[in-house]
Amino acid sequence: MTRPLVIPSNIPWDTLKRVDLEECLYWLLAEMGAEELEWRRGGKGHGASDQGRDIEAVFARPTPDGESERQHWWVEAKGRGQTVEPSAVKESVLNTQARKDLDILIIATNTQFSNPTKDWIHEWQEEHPRPKVRLWERQHLEKLLITYPSVAVRLFEDALSAQAKAEVAGLRFWSHLHAPSKSSVQEFWRMRKDMNKLTERAWFALIVGSTLHGLLDYHPWLALVDDQTLQQVLSVTAKETSYVQAQAEGMLGLAVGTALAYVMMTALFRLEVETICRLIGDVDDPANLSMHIIWETGWQFRSICGSWCGRFKWGSSSSSSTQRSCLAGFWARFGPPTDEEPEETVITHSTATVTELPDVPCKVGFQVDGENNCPLWSTRLASDTYRETLLLLQKALRKAVASHEVSG
Repeated sequence: MTRPLVIPSNIPWDTLKRVDLEECLYWLLAEMGAEELEWRRGGKGHGASDQGRDIEAVFARPTPDGESERQHWWVEAKGRGQTVEPSAVKESVLNTQARKDLDILIIATNTQFSNPTKDWIHEWQEEHPRPKVRLWERQHLEKLLITYPSVAVRLFEDALSAQAKAEVAGLRFWSHLHAPSKSSVQEFWRMRKDMNKLTERAWFALIVGSTLHGLLDYHPWLALVDDQTLQQVLSVTAKETSYVQAQAEGMLGLAVGTALAYVMMTALFRLEVETICRLIGDVDDPANLSMHIIWETGWQFRSICGSWCGRFKWGSSSSSSTQRSCLAGFWARFGPPTDEEPEETVITHSTATVTELPDVPCKVGFQVDGENNCPLWSTRLASDTYRETLLLLQKALRKAVASHEVSG
């Protein structure tokens, strides 16, 4: 069952009055498709109306003959602490009689209208077919905000569901390169069961956020998705992140690269290479912008695999220690989700010199000796070897994950 993106009970209805209620109505009308929209702010008080109308809107409605009719709406906001008094509603309705071009009168409140008020509207409408009078009370506004969640994103972020907040985080990342904060990704992970279907861009933003804050080993986001969704995430991120990666700098740039490699490694662990090649495009085309994800994956995984294998030695004891530390939680990225959280996280990036030890056997099973080096380190990532590189990476990854008894 799909959960709503907006949680109406979290909207501050008691304080949604005056200009705040008017603003909510304004953006709802905009999302509903108003072609002309005027918010008449002025007069006395906060957001006082102009001659009884707070907002004017024009909607164009299609007719059966392919034409359109313009509907002129007036909207009045009645923010109250209790039921709207009948006299206020009657005054608003009677004030419309001077305008013959008015089609719809909306009277909206953050509370409710009394039954006698609704009865009076019904009786008045029988004798006055124009304008049509509609009463929007809190229950109706709740339905509209669920239908048009972007208004809640703009005005009531606390009223968003976990899934909606994750989508907003995705939008902010892809539009402005603002990665989710550490507290945000931790909260998203705790609420992961409430995020039953995210867009591919939102998934990638969460992966970047967890990576940036050193939490990816504890937040294996792609373990939450099925193979079909994984394919969609791979396709979108491979084809659309080259620009993002070029713009991201510093630690964010490193996080984006690691997130890309994580997506590809998960795909290699769970999908076949032919499927991956189909998703990311022609791997033999040097102009294919998706190839950057293969570069990232190759460079990152060979360091991990080399550390696990023991066939490689880093330039200093501290670098080797860092590599072993990185291995401790790396394999959890391919296992089932848990609620474990680290007490402290550190992101490291090493450029130390690496030496291959020819006498150490390969745990993956590659044929290596004094003359034949590890293919992960010797394979040239050129356009004619992309498929071969993916097959090598897949063989090594699946062997390494299996050796750590991680089940998918």
